[in-house]
Amino acid sequence: MVNLDELGTGNMKGMVLQYPHLRPMVQTVLDQLGDGLKCHVLAQMDPSTDSYSFSERGIPASILWRWRFVGRHPDAEFRGESSDTADKVRPRELREYAGMLSRILLRLSHIPPEQWPEHTLDIAEIRARVKAEAGTVMRTM
Repeated sequence: MVNLDELGTGNMKGMVLQYPHLRPMVQTVLDQLGDGLKCHVLAQMDPSTDSYSFSERGIPASILWRWRFVGRHPDAEFRGESSDTADKVRPRELREYAGMLSRILLRLSHIPPEQWPEHTLDIAEIRARVKAEAGTVMRTM
C-alpha cells in the first residue's frame, strides 16, 4: 500500500515503510532512479497515518516521503483542515509526485513475485507494538 499524502508540503525525499522487510528492494529501486531518494523504515508503528489501517492488518504500507520535519514549505502548516484548499497545490510538485510514483510503481511491478521478500506479519505482534509504543517520539531508521 502506498499512501499518497501531503502533496504540497516540500521536495520529494524518498519512501517511508512501516515494516523493514521491503527496504533493501525499495532502496534498490530508488537507487535505479538516480534521484538520490532514500528508503526509511519507521522505528515505531504510526497510527496517525492514513496507511495505518493497512499496517495494522499486516499489509505492508509505505508513504512517499516529502513531508513533516525537514524541508517543509513554511506555508504548509495544514492537514485536512478548512485551510487545506486547492490554491495550496503546487502544479510542478504535483507533476513531480505523480511522475515519481509512476516510476517507482513501474519498476516494482517488473520485479517477479518470487523475488519479493516474504514476511508474514503477526497481527497480535503488531497490536502489541502499537500499545507498547503509544506516546513515543516518531523516528525513522
